[in-house]
Amino acid sequence: RGCEAREAGPRARMPADLGAYRALVRAVLELGRAEGVELPWWAPWNEPNHPLFLGPQRAACDAGRPALAPGLYAELARAMAAELAAAPGEQRLVLGEVAGFDAPRRDAAGAAEFAAALPRDVACADGVWGLHAYVRVEDELAADAQAPGAGALLDAVAAALDGHGCPGGPPPIWITETGTDPAAGADGCRAMAQALAAWRDDPRVQAAFQYTFREDTAFPVGLADAGLTRLEPAYAAWLARAEGRADLAAACAP
Repeated sequence: RGCEAREAGPRARMPADLGAYRALVRAVLELGRAEGVELPWWAPWNEPNHPLFLGPQRAACDAGRPALAPGLYAELARAMAAELAAAPGEQRLVLGEVAGFDAPRRDAAGAAEFAAALPRDVACADGVWGLHAYVRVEDELAADAQAPGAGALLDAVAAALDGHGCPGGPPPIWITETGTDPAAGADGCRAMAQALAAWRDDPRVQAAFQYTFREDTAFPVGLADAGLTRLEPAYAAWLARAEGRADLAAACAP
């Protein structure tokens, strides 16, 4: 079926039945209403440009071949949008949720490549754009290594979205996943502080979200260990940002 991650295979493919996908969306909406929980933000899929989460990325494992993943994702986004529009209340999409690949890969679509290849109706849907950007994390799940703030990646994605000419302008950007490796210590804290300061001062970025607070031992970027007995160094940068301090790096240990 094209270029797929061998370790993911069928688990990363599109749902065989979009009707079942839509039924899942309806079921979650119904559960929210039954429990009195508002569910205003919805992401159609996680990291649709990453071969571990959606495949095939391309018809063949060649960075020069057109990406198939944006078209597959568009089907999911349209299906979800239709269910959300038919439901009571106000629900909006967190589009993209793309992994931070800064260029096309043989087995993955670059973040900007993915944004540019989306159909215009999906790229311009009412919502925000989710971008993942990790700081000093060496792990395939974190995609490409980025400088703190991922300025070049952010510029490329913003330009790709702007290229769709959406009537209301390009969607605002949320950094929906970020974090640093606890093993980076104070250096990781300072890098995280630099990233948070850059996003704070960038009018294109509305929000940034740490992934995760409690350590995920399969992907260690947490702010506390798995047993919740110890705070990691980067916690100080996030606390300084929450408190509105101007110099976030000053909160990191020397």
